[in-house]
Amino acid sequence: MKRFLSWPGAKFRQMESLMEVLLKKNYSLVVEPFFGTGAFTWEMISQHPMPHRHFIAAEKDSRLAQWWNCILFRTDDMIAEMSSVRAEFSKAGEDRDEFDRLRGTYNSRQDFHAFDIRTSAMLWVLIYQSTNNLARFNKSGGYNQTWGKGRKIPDPEVVFDAEAIGMLEIFKEGHSHPYLISDFRDVRHSVDHYIRNDGNPENCIVFLDPPYIVRTETYQKGCWSPFDEENMWDWCKELDELSVSWIMTNYLRKDDTVSGAIVEHPFIEEIEKNWKCVPLDRKLDARPKGTGTKAEEVIILGKSFES
Repeated sequence: MKRFLSWPGAKFRQMESLMEVLLKKNYSLVVEPFFGTGAFTWEMISQHPMPHRHFIAAEKDSRLAQWWNCILFRTDDMIAEMSSVRAEFSKAGEDRDEFDRLRGTYNSRQDFHAFDIRTSAMLWVLIYQSTNNLARFNKSGGYNQTWGKGRKIPDPEVVFDAEAIGMLEIFKEGHSHPYLISDFRDVRHSVDHYIRNDGNPENCIVFLDPPYIVRTETYQKGCWSPFDEENMWDWCKELDELSVSWIMTNYLRKDDTVSGAIVEHPFIEEIEKNWKCVPLDRKLDARPKGTGTKAEEVIILGKSFES
């Protein structure tokens, strides 16, 4: 399966476990409300590259959503821009000053040219030139991930070869909007509308990979609130009532690195009472050579999986 970019929380290495839960069923509507790298959507396309499939996707992070909008709807221009940025900062892997210049230039452009295609192209190169190939932003929104000494930037023309562009085309043809919707609550209404008009909820799969509320302090501090969490679980209950299949990845518990105490998900009792939870193997995390962190990551299954 193609991996188009790197981002914290990516699920590429865990797709095999997720597909085992789904039993490789072919769904005609694929919904990914926390799109991120789109790992689930691309896996579904790889498994079943069928025509006439529908997709609904959302990404709240405006920088990431803008990158996706550029690569999806200005594909050739975006590949050319990423290649250009890669060439301009080709020494950033060995020269820290050059990396600092790349990061500083991106932050400046993000302040004044956030929706320019070159700004998005620069983000892609910057991530692959950073420590662990991961993005990180400070409280004011500035990119502050550290220098990835010796990192090699992939060639955009190799990453986005004919196969990859074909997958992007399948997604574009079936996507319900001309751009990625911003918030999972917008997706909620779109799915409801689709189901009520299509009349066959069994053809729909919703994959939820939200910011983990017990870990949002790591990369996405302040991006997810208890109100957001409650809204999401209300939607899960609504999907159950509509007989729509949904699965979610999340943490139920984690070790607090400061106090050493076990931190539990605020809805852990309700989750374990109402839904089946399957352990999700986390031998490796999103980093290129990551070993994962000690946490109880699980797949949570909607009611439709009980039958």
